[in-house]
Amino acid sequence: MLRRELDTTSAKKRKLYHFFVASVDKDSFSKTWSTLGIGEKLRFFNRWFIVNVAGNICQVVASCMLIFADDGQKSRITGSLMRLLIGFGSAFAWIAVVRYLEYSKKNYVSAPF
Repeated sequence: MLRRELDTTSAKKRKLYHFFVASVDKDSFSKTWSTLGIGEKLRFFNRWFIVNVAGNICQVVASCMLIFADDGQKSRITGSLMRLLIGFGSAFAWIAVVRYLEYSKKNYVSAPF
């Protein structure tokens, strides 16, 4: 009984496999990276990951500027640049937290938003 069920499921899987192999256009797989357009290349990258990396870079650069800046050499431009970078980094970090809470429904309900 079990053997017959396994045979029918494997036969169904083989039929499904052959259906998909026959229906796939072979020419669509022959493109190389250099022949793809910019829109097709961007589909490979997660835009939220890029936002998170940009936020982390802003925070690291601003923190290093703050640590290594001499108090006597701080100018208005350096101070405002540090505040700007920390602000952008914090904003991107909050976006990342909201994205995390969106995927975790249990935590999202308990968040005080």
